[in-house]
Amino acid sequence: MTCLRAAFTRRSVLAASVAVTGAAMTVPALAQPATPDASPAATPAAGEGWSFTDDKGITVTLPAAPQRVVIDVNAAAPLWDFGIRPVAVFGWLANPEGDFGAAGGNIDPAQVEIIGNGENTIDVEALVALKPDLIVTLTFVPDDPADYWSLSADGPLEQVQQIAPIVAISGIQSARDGIARFAELAAALGADLASPEISAAEAAWRDAETAFTDAVAAKPGISAIFVAAGTDMLYVANPERAGDVMYFRDLGLTVPSVSIDPANGDYWEYVSLETIGKYQTDLFMNSYRGLPIDEVVAIPTVAALPSVQAGQIYTWNQDFIASYQGMTTILAELTANVEAAEIITGD
Repeated sequence: MTCLRAAFTRRSVLAASVAVTGAAMTVPALAQPATPDASPAATPAAGEGWSFTDDKGITVTLPAAPQRVVIDVNAAAPLWDFGIRPVAVFGWLANPEGDFGAAGGNIDPAQVEIIGNGENTIDVEALVALKPDLIVTLTFVPDDPADYWSLSADGPLEQVQQIAPIVAISGIQSARDGIARFAELAAALGADLASPEISAAEAAWRDAETAFTDAVAAKPGISAIFVAAGTDMLYVANPERAGDVMYFRDLGLTVPSVSIDPANGDYWEYVSLETIGKYQTDLFMNSYRGLPIDEVVAIPTVAALPSVQAGQIYTWNQDFIASYQGMTTILAELTANVEAAEIITGD
């Protein structure tokens, strides 16, 4: 992205990050997530009905397990890795060509209908024709009854709610908890979490976690900021809201706290080009949805940062996928960044 929307919300960064990115979400507390070690509830037996409580605390109840599920791209990617195949996808990151970018993960666009087109996040008439049993998306403000990723604000939420019930998974919990919640939903939708493929993926993820924690432990105190860069503003991810950054911090990476202006939501700190120097970190993680690295380092105040002077500026995929496979890839990339970097700040 090279241009930003007026309201830099999670949507305007994630989607408009096509403009320059990111996701300024405001978000309160969530429903208590399951842990990755918990056993997700299995789909009820035939005839018993189906229910699932989402991260808004809303319980969706159906007479039978949903068979025709329509899912936002950001939620479809992790569910795909757990074996769930939607009949269609939609959302800010959907497009007719099936190029969902990093957010799409392993989704095969040839296997799904695409009923979104970026700004026109969902084609309501196409949705009606699909006769969905269930719709799945994210929420970045779980306490807001109108906050459904790709559907709320200026989206067609009220129309969609008349077509099928919606399940929303929180986008502001730790990526680890996000994995657990998507695993739980996938199991409820019929996925076999004990299958050899998923078991192997989980083992690989745990190995990637160990490799990352070992790399960080070998360089005590190594620090990073995660930034979506615009031409006149830098958006620094809040480690208490950005699920992946929260997770990296939990695994030992030092990520400084940010100063949030409530008027801008609580997902990003809006930092002027003149004041970015307050963040003296060892790594500068640059969102691929912001300006490309060569343009970011051309900003004089960014170029003066210790991390950038040391060449320790790396690409950050803010569209992390909360599945075993998705986070294995993310952790492997960040582990390589940490191993390649040196501690250049601090005492």
